[in-house]
Amino acid sequence: PLHGIPLLDGLGYDEARRFLNNASVLVLRSGDRLARAGDVGNEAFVLLSGNVEIRDRHGSLVAGFDKGAVIGEIAYLAATPRTAEMIVTQDAEVLVLTQETLKKFMSKDPVIANKVLFNLTLILAERLKTTTDQFTSLSAGL
Repeated sequence: PLHGIPLLDGLGYDEARRFLNNASVLVLRSGDRLARAGDVGNEAFVLLSGNVEIRDRHGSLVAGFDKGAVIGEIAYLAATPRTAEMIVTQDAEVLVLTQETLKKFMSKDPVIANKVLFNLTLILAERLKTTTDQFTSLSAGL
C-alpha cells in the first residue's frame, strides 16, 4: 500500500511504517472537505489513497490529485490562508504533515526524517518547475 507514494521513496517498509505511525492519518469519504479557502493552515496533506479536487473560491476546478500527491504545501511552509478548497472525490486516506511532526521526527529518527525531507524537497521542486513552465507558456502567448 505504500508503493507509489513519492514522499516515502527510498524508505524500507519498516521505516515508512515508523514514520506513518508518528503522524496523523485521516480517513475521508467522497464529498468531505479537507480544507476551505481562506482557512489558515500549517499542514500539508499526502494522499495515501483516493482522489482530491482543488477548487478556487468560485468553485471552478483548478486541479485533481490522486495517490501520492502532496497538497496544501503553501500553507504548510508559510502558515498562510489557503488559496483553494480541497474536496475528496474518492474515499481517501490522507497523511497530515505538519512542521511540528517533522521536527519531532528529526530528533527521534533523523535518518528517516532526512529521507522524507529530501523527498519533499524534490516534490516541491517539481511542482515549482511545472508552475514555472505553465507561466512561461502563458507569457509567451501574450
